[in-house]
Amino acid sequence: MIRTVRVRGDLAEARERIRGVLASLDPDLVLYRPRALSSLMAGAGAQDRFATLLMSVFALLALAVAGVGSYGVMAETLSAE
Repeated sequence: MIRTVRVRGDLAEARERIRGVLASLDPDLVLYRPRALSSLMAGAGAQDRFATLLMSVFALLALAVAGVGSYGVMAETLSAE
């Protein structure tokens, strides 16, 4: 079960307070991988940003190949006359 806690101030201090509350409720409860929302959100879009970058690189490569091909066809056509 995922829970979100809004904290102001020092994150390390908040982690310890949350661990204390969890231990008082149930000693078997564990605070697993606590992290700031900003780091969680940055990681969430990383795969999408990489895919967009990769598609952009391939699109530019395709545009360059099409330009060279068009130039070759035009040069051959004009030199044949």
